[in-house]
Amino acid sequence: MTTKLRIKVATTVVAILAGGLLAWFATAGPAVAFFSGGLFLDVQVNSPATLLAKGAAVQVPVEVTCNATGSVLVQVTVTQKSGSGVARGSGSTQVGCAGSGEQITVLVTATGAKPFKKGDAVATAEISGCNNVTCGSDTDSEVIQITTMTTPTTTVAPTTTVAPTTTVAPTTTVG
Repeated sequence: MTTKLRIKVATTVVAILAGGLLAWFATAGPAVAFFSGGLFLDVQVNSPATLLAKGAAVQVPVEVTCNATGSVLVQVTVTQKSGSGVARGSGSTQVGCAGSGEQITVLVTATGAKPFKKGDAVATAEISGCNNVTCGSDTDSEVIQITTMTTPTTTVAPTTTVAPTTTVAPTTTVG
């Protein structure tokens, strides 16, 4: 093999490896928000979600940042392997834009015969809204944990009740 051919082969191999690494890391990055015509929309699915009503629904925490005129629509879908099938559900809510990150929860109800259960699931959130110039949307998908709601327990120290005592001073009668 000539030196020129070796250089071409080496350059091609390096380019392919660099492209593969770039593609691998680019897909692992965070979601990119929508920004156009002064409209900013960003949605981020958070974890864990809370299992409700024996799997009939889950509450999914979502962070919403937007500056749309009026309110925006936030839609969430959840998909989870459940036994030999798949549990699916969706839910939505309207949110007013405050310009900074707002923590909300979206109720996602199971739509099929399979209930949600504790464990891993895939949640996808989409935010859609408009301003006076344009409309847009942003989407985020994450693997989340579904957990049961834990009831906080309060430990109360035992108390001892002591009967009140009354002290009476002796009286002297002078007469």
